Formats: sequence, C-alpha cells, structure tokens
Amino acid sequence: MEIYHQYVRLRKQFGRHPKFIDEGAEMLADIRPNEEHASECVPKNPVITVTQCVPEMSEHEANTVAVMFANKAISHVEGGWPKDIDYTEAEHTIRYRKKIEKDEDYIRTVVQLGSAIEYLVKQNNAIDIYEEYFAGFATDHSAEVPSAKTLTVFRDPNTVRRSVSSINWTPDSGSKAVIAYSVLAFQQQPAGMSLSSYVWDLSNPNVPESELLGPSQLVCAKFNVKDSNLVGAGQYNGQFVYFDTRKGSSPVDSTPIDISHRCVD
Repeated sequence: MEIYHQYVRLRKQFGRHPKFIDEGAEMLADIRPNEEHASECVPKNPVITVTQCVPEMSEHEANTVAVMFANKAISHVEGGWPKDIDYTEAEHTIRYRKKIEKDEDYIRTVVQLGSAIEYLVKQNNAIDIYEEYFAGFATDHSAEVPSAKTLTVFRDPNTVRRSVSSINWTPDSGSKAVIAYSVLAFQQQPAGMSLSSYVWDLSNPNVPESELLGPSQLVCAKFNVKDSNLVGAGQYNGQFVYFDTRKGSSPVDSTPIDISHRCVD
C-alpha cells in the first residue's frame, strides 16, 4: 500500500523570494573506494564506442487551419453616459454622478473592488518582480575571437592630403557612403586644397559616384533617412547646406552666413 501526502500551494502565496548569498565549501558525503570491488574489475580490450556531438533532432510537417484576421477601429470620444445625458453639459454629468453615488449597488461594488485592489497591492509589495538577481555579471557568448578584415579602400582622388572627418552610410541598404574630407586645424589649410567631398559606392571603389562641392570644406555629412539622394552637410564656416546628387555637385540651398555658428530658436 503506497502512502503519500500531496501539498498544493499557489506560488503567489509563498511570500518573499529566496535571497542567494555566497557560502563556503561544505562536505556532504565521503565515500571511500571498495578494494574488493576493485579486485573483481576485468579490463575490456579492445573497446569500441560511438559518440555523437550533434544533438539529435526530428522534423515533421502539419497543415493548420487558416485563421482570418480583420482590423477594426472605433472612435471613442466620450462614453459611459446614458442617451438622455448630454456629456457636454457639466451640470447634467454632475447630477448623474451624484445619483449613481447614492445607489446601494454602486457602494457595494466599490467595496468589493477595494478589497481586490488591496490584495494585489500587498502581493506586489511582497515580491519584487523587477529585481535582477545576477546584475553586473557579463557572459561572453562569442565562440570566435573578434576580428576584422579590409573589404575595400576608398582613396581621396586629390593630391593634397586631407583627413576624413565624417562617414555616413545609406539607411536603406548600406551600399553607399558619404565621406566628408576636411582639415580642422585653424588657418592651416594647405594651399590649393580641394573643397570636394564624395559619395562612394561599395561596388565601385575606384571612382566616386558623386561629388559634393560647397563654398567651404565639409566637416560632417549625412544621408536623408527617407531619400538617399539628399545629403545634408555642415561646413567649416558654420553654414548648413544640403545637396541633391541628381542635380549636380553644387548645394541646392544653405543657411545664411549671418546666423551660422549660433543657436537659433
């Protein structure tokens, strides 16, 4: 005859969650080897075994019933009022509220809801569901050592050396990049330095796809998030200009020079 006792309790009735702390090593059992069993051991030679490092998996197909979904919407302006109450009139709504608050069913319902809310508040105070047990522990899941390799090189076609001050990729596919070239040292720009910046295509790194030539050297440039043909750029003289690569290398428009380098409200 099997005798057992089943104890059932909801998780929310357990109370506070356990608190984990660091403890030292503790020996629970010390089992010594049996010399009699060791003398009865017979080595097996040869030994043939088969191992599999890949987990075994299975695949099956099933035809499920098609479920049709439909999106419906409703414009909710003001609800909960009877048809004979005009919610735009404050006097009508106040009179109706006072009438409802005197109803015995309303008072009984509020008392019942209050007890339910009190139970949920106490449960929320007992268990912190947003606490992180292992905060601060970073686990490295990478299987390979991080590395990088050169895919292509974009060379400035100008003879005067300039540094790259900004790089921005097209937001749609990342197949193009706009690179701004400039020398940011004050009054140390070399003589004959070009003011051009370029839009490069990854599939053709030998020749730039478009040229961006403004009245001053470009310090930063960025594609429009909706139209990659439009490029906005900030110049060394403080002006903001934007280009349309379909209309040539000159800027389409720019901010006035008198309000540049200022905070405009």
